[in-house]
Amino acid sequence: MLLVLAAYQLLHWFKPSEAYLVDYATGADGPYKLTVDTILHSVFPVATYSLFATTFVVVGVHTTLGHVASLWVGAAAGAVTVAIVLWGNSVTLLEVSEVTWALGFSALFVVSATMYLLVPPAWYQTASSVNTAAMLVGSVASSFVGFAMTDHAHTSSDGGHTSHAVRATFVVSLISAAAAVVVVSVGAFGGCLRRRRPDATDAAVSVSPPQHTHHHRMAPTVHNKAAAPAGFVSRLWFVVRCTYSCPQVVLWTAISLLLRGPHTLVLTNWGELSKTIAPHAQRYNGILLGSAYFIAAVVVGVLGLRAVASHITRSPVVASVSTFVASCLCVAGSALMASASDIASLAAIFSVYNAAAEVALAIASAQMALHTVLRHEHPCFALQFPVVIGGKYLGGIAWQLCVQAVADAMQPGTRSVFVLYAVSLGLGMVAAGVGVIVAARATLRKANRRDRSSVASSESDAFTNVWSAPLLGLPKRPVV
Repeated sequence: MLLVLAAYQLLHWFKPSEAYLVDYATGADGPYKLTVDTILHSVFPVATYSLFATTFVVVGVHTTLGHVASLWVGAAAGAVTVAIVLWGNSVTLLEVSEVTWALGFSALFVVSATMYLLVPPAWYQTASSVNTAAMLVGSVASSFVGFAMTDHAHTSSDGGHTSHAVRATFVVSLISAAAAVVVVSVGAFGGCLRRRRPDATDAAVSVSPPQHTHHHRMAPTVHNKAAAPAGFVSRLWFVVRCTYSCPQVVLWTAISLLLRGPHTLVLTNWGELSKTIAPHAQRYNGILLGSAYFIAAVVVGVLGLRAVASHITRSPVVASVSTFVASCLCVAGSALMASASDIASLAAIFSVYNAAAEVALAIASAQMALHTVLRHEHPCFALQFPVVIGGKYLGGIAWQLCVQAVADAMQPGTRSVFVLYAVSLGLGMVAAGVGVIVAARATLRKANRRDRSSVASSESDAFTNVWSAPLLGLPKRPVV
C-alpha cells in the first residue's frame, strides 16, 4: 500500500516543466509573453484564492465517495493542468490552469489521510516521512530531467529558453500525470488500497503515547460504538468535536497551518524571484529546484527511518524541539532569499529553507495523527483522518489567503514579498516554541508524579512500568 501511494506521489510531482513555468510564461518567444509582476500579482494568486473551495470539494469526495475517488480526482486534475498550460495561449487559460492546479494540489492533501487510515499507528511517522520523501524524490528527478532537456537549447534575446525546448518538458509532465492515474487504478482494483483490519499493534500503540489518557482516547467499547450518530453530517460533527477536544491536536494543527500557508507561497513564487535575480541564467532553475528537493528528500528520508521515527513518536519533547529549530530556519531562510545576489546563493538558501520546512511539516502531520482520539474499532475511525488532515490544510489555506491579501494590498516587489513570507512564518515559529514549553512541562509533571508514587507502588506496578516506560519515551522507574 505504501509503495502504491508513494508511486502516486512520485509520478504526480514528476514535473520537469515546474522549474521553467515562469520562464515559459514570460519568454518573448513563448505563447503568453507576460511580465513577472503579472504572474506574481495576477496569475498565481488565482490558485491561492481557489484552494479553499477546491479543498472543500476534495474533502467532500474523500468522505463521501472514499479515499480512492479523491486520489483519482488529484491525478486527473494534475493531467488537465499540464495540458492547459501546454496548449493554451492566453492569460485566461493560464488562470484556468491555476484553478485545476489547486484542485490537484488539494487532492494530494488526502494522501496523508489515506495513509493514516491504512497503516497501523506505529507506522504513522514512517508513513508521513515516506509520503513527503516520495513527493520530494519526484520533484528532484524531474528538476534534473528538466535541466537536461533544456540545457542545450538556444536562448532568446531576453535570456529565456526557446519555447520548443520548454514545451518538451510539459509533454513529459503530462505523461507522468497520466501514469499517476494508472497507478491509482491498479492499486484500487488490485486491492492494495483496501482498509486493513485492526491487529494487536493498534491496541498496544493506541494507549502508549503519554498524551493519550482515558479522557482523550476513546476505548473500543459498546458504549463508544453506540455513541456514534447515525447521519453522515452528525457523524462528521461528532468526529470534529472529538478530534479537536485533544489539546495536542489543536497545538500541532496550529503549528502546521501557520507554516504551511507561507511555505506554499514560497514554493509558488520562487520562480519569479529567480527571474528577478538572474534573468539570463534561467537554464539553471532545474538544478536549483532539484538540489533543494534532493536535500529535503534526504533529510526527511532519515526522519522516516524506524529508529529515528520511533524516537520522535515516543518523545513529545524531541518532536517539539525539532519542529521549533526547523521553523526558525524557515524564517531565516525566507528573509535571506530576499537578499540573494545571484542564483547560486539563492539555491543554497532555498535548499536549507525547503528542507527545514518539510521536516517541520512531516513531524507535525505525524503528531496530529498520533493524537487522534478514536480507536480503530470505532465506527467513526475512518472519518477522523480526513477531518484532521482537512482541518490543518484548510487552516493553512486560510492563513495563506491572509498573507496573499496583504501582498495584494501592499503590491510589494518580488524581493519584498519574501520578507512578508518570513514575517508570517514567524508566527509558526512562535507556535512551535509554545509546543516545546507544553511538551517539557507535561514530561516534567509525569516524571514528578512517577517519583512521588514510586515508594507506594506495588511490585507488579513497577514491573509494568519497566516495560511501558520506553513506549512513553520516559526513563524506567526502578523496581521497589
